[in-house]
Amino acid sequence: MNAPTAGKILAQRAIGRAGSGLFFIEEVLESRGDSTDIAYSRSWYILLSFNFELILNALIAFESKGTTNEEVIKDIMKVKPSHNFEKLFKK
Repeated sequence: MNAPTAGKILAQRAIGRAGSGLFFIEEVLESRGDSTDIAYSRSWYILLSFNFELILNALIAFESKGTTNEEVIKDIMKVKPSHNFEKLFKK
């Protein structure tokens, strides 16, 4: 039986973390009920976005051919878009 690769191990960790974050969102929203407060909604959108990005990173890590954590992270960073808006708008 083959040992799990570095990418698969990192992917499992990222999925676990994203799953717990999504579970937290679900639990709070179920107990909170309907809320139309813009600031409140924005916080949940940011948290949802963060956890979704973790899932996307997990997919990249899972497919990575890297043999070390550092190599897998480099593969993720190659694909991951920059959040530096000034740099993005200058392209």
